[in-house]
Amino acid sequence: MGFRYFRRILVAAFVAVTFVQATPFWAMDDLHLGLGRRDMVVPGPCPQLVLGATRTPIGTVCVSSSGGSITITYTIDSANTYTLFHVHAWIGIGVPTITQPGQMPYTDENHVCTIASGGKSAVCTIPTTGPNAFPPRCSGAFNVVAHAELGASAGTAWGNGTCYDDKGNCAKYFPVNPQCQCPVVTTYDPVIHENIYSTVKTITTTESTTVHCTSTPDAVTSSTSCDNPNAAPTVTISSSKSLDFTCGNPYTTPPP
Repeated sequence: MGFRYFRRILVAAFVAVTFVQATPFWAMDDLHLGLGRRDMVVPGPCPQLVLGATRTPIGTVCVSSSGGSITITYTIDSANTYTLFHVHAWIGIGVPTITQPGQMPYTDENHVCTIASGGKSAVCTIPTTGPNAFPPRCSGAFNVVAHAELGASAGTAWGNGTCYDDKGNCAKYFPVNPQCQCPVVTTYDPVIHENIYSTVKTITTTESTTVHCTSTPDAVTSSTSCDNPNAAPTVTISSSKSLDFTCGNPYTTPPP
């Protein structure tokens, strides 16, 4: 008596594509997939951190986001001996009018910015609420002023850009053109499989036994561009898609 084993997928999986809304910065809280709530991508390299009016580069100033807030990160190149003593920053629309760094709203002195031990880097986390908050945005340029005191003997540095005050060490600002990337998670319903065991009793008679099992494909993460920071929390689109997934054999031999 011989046995023939056949397997086929009985039901195709259904695909659920979920777009998750969140803050528009770098960088699916409910799904616990380790994604940022929304990424703000700043195309191109980070501006250089340059010395005063000479514009001698000593590091970089990068704008990104973390936990839904814009961050400004100062980094001194390892080849330079300079260290950060104080940092001051401003973000806004249009040309800045504050030329005195100590009057800028985001500083280490008011605890919006933090200078790392050793003074080789600093991070300013811009508040999302309050009088100095900068509202979320997925498009439309804004400007950044990033200033650093390097100590009395070393002078000052700025994020390289357009000089808006030609006095002294030439206060500078640079533009940021944000693009938002929203996380997308594709989840799959269980795929139902059908295992058919056929028993050939004679040349003309065959008996079959059918056993079902299921498997669930892993979720797939990706991202897509988005423009509305105030979109509805979720938009779910369901569609049918045939998937080439297999299910483990529930029996090593046909059932009795």
